[in-house]
Amino acid sequence: MIVSLFADRRTPDVAAVAHDLAVALASQEATPALYIDTVATRAAKGLRFSIEPRPLPASVHATLGQLRPTDHAVLAFVGSVTEPVITAFDLSTRILVLTDSTVQSLRAAQRTFKLCRDIGYTPGRVLAVVLLEDAGLVDVDAVRTALKREAFSVVPGPNAPADARRAAIAELADRIARAT
Repeated sequence: MIVSLFADRRTPDVAAVAHDLAVALASQEATPALYIDTVATRAAKGLRFSIEPRPLPASVHATLGQLRPTDHAVLAFVGSVTEPVITAFDLSTRILVLTDSTVQSLRAAQRTFKLCRDIGYTPGRVLAVVLLEDAGLVDVDAVRTALKREAFSVVPGPNAPADARRAAIAELADRIARAT
C-alpha cells in the first residue's frame, strides 16, 4: 500500500502527519518506508523521527515500483503538483489532501481535488484530511461545504495533546488499511 500526503501550505505538519501515519501503520504491519520531499524536510527541522525519512528519489516510479505488494510506503509532498507528485499519486492506493480552514489552504485543496478528478482518480482514492488549528476551532462542516466532500479524517494540530493527535492518526491509519 502506498499513501501520498499532499498539502500546499502546511509544510511542517505534512512531514509530521506522514511520520505519525507511518508509525501507526507500522503497528499494524511491517515498518513502512517514509519518503518526504526536500521542502517538507527543511521545514520539519527539529522534528524527531522514529522512522527515518528518506529523501524522495529522482525516479519515484522506479523506487516505488520495486515495492512488494505487502510493502507499505508513506510519501509527503508540499507545494505545487509536479511530475514526481503526479507519478506518486498514480502509484498510490490513497491520496490524502491535507487542509485547514484558511481560505488559501481550502483553495489549494480545491485545485488539487479538481486536478485529481480531471486526471481520472476516483473520489474514494483522493481523500480530505482536515488539520485542526492550535485552538481546535475549525468548523468541519464549513470545510466540507467549501470542498464539496466529506472529511475522511480530522487530525489535531501540532500543539494539541500528543495522545489526542496519536489517537486521531491511529484511527486514520486504521481507516486507510480497512479501505484498501
